[in-house]
Amino acid sequence: MCIRDRFKGTGIPTGRVYQNNIYVIKDFVVKIRNKSIDSPLGLLSSRTYLSNGSVYNSNTPQIFWVNDQDELITSETSGQTKTQLNYQYIWSVNYDSITSNTVNKLSENIGNQFNSVDSNSITSVLSSSEFNIGYYDNTILNFIGNNKSILDNAKWIDTNISVNSTTKLLTSVHPVVKKLEDIVETNTDQVRTLDSGNNNSIIIPLNIYFKMNSLDNNQPGLNYQYLNLNKLKNTVKHIKKVKFLLENEADNKNFTFTIKFNINRSKVINFSPNVLTEPYIQRTIFTRDTDFLSS
Repeated sequence: MCIRDRFKGTGIPTGRVYQNNIYVIKDFVVKIRNKSIDSPLGLLSSRTYLSNGSVYNSNTPQIFWVNDQDELITSETSGQTKTQLNYQYIWSVNYDSITSNTVNKLSENIGNQFNSVDSNSITSVLSSSEFNIGYYDNTILNFIGNNKSILDNAKWIDTNISVNSTTKLLTSVHPVVKKLEDIVETNTDQVRTLDSGNNNSIIIPLNIYFKMNSLDNNQPGLNYQYLNLNKLKNTVKHIKKVKFLLENEADNKNFTFTIKFNINRSKVINFSPNVLTEPYIQRTIFTRDTDFLSS
């Protein structure tokens, strides 16, 4: 994609000069559709969260869902922060794969030291080239001001500024739901029934959050308020993944799928005059069109 938020002003160069904003890409969704013409599809919701080894591995951080206000969704009813609830019929899995010796995680722990360091910064994880932000502590997550917005500017600013702060690409990808209770089913059968037809589909948006460096964009000047990428010499690449699990009542088995996002801050590329000359963030994903057919 090309970012159109060009920064303009007296003495500001033309070309690839952009606002140093926190950006959100909201172009992608997961769509679950019952392909059958006349039979309902049942999605099992009988699993509890922390005891569901197909969804949660205790050796890796929990993943985060976000709500439609771009806030991290958590539950603290158990005295510790959980990022999913019991009896969901669609889950986000916190690991990619498991071998005999290794769990390949999908997120990294943001920790819970925000009040002690007087900063909500999580750039140490946002700058990871492969992990989304996640949570591993057994305590209740406690941002300063209880600010769980992922668009909180302080989360995207380095606590200790360095030369690397000017070029540090920050990214994280998360599934979206208004509230986790919307994907919970606690009826007697513990089955979410999905009727046939496109209008009955379950839609889970996927948000890609990114910022081009870890400096404060409320400060004036180059690399703070705006970025000049006209002479960018290196491409920075992030690969972020989200993984989902459903359980079809008819088959009584798990169905999992992973979506991979390649997020690149591209170096200067020479184009012919007939080709778009605004390369900025490129994102591509592996896609698969999968419908569920009830029996």
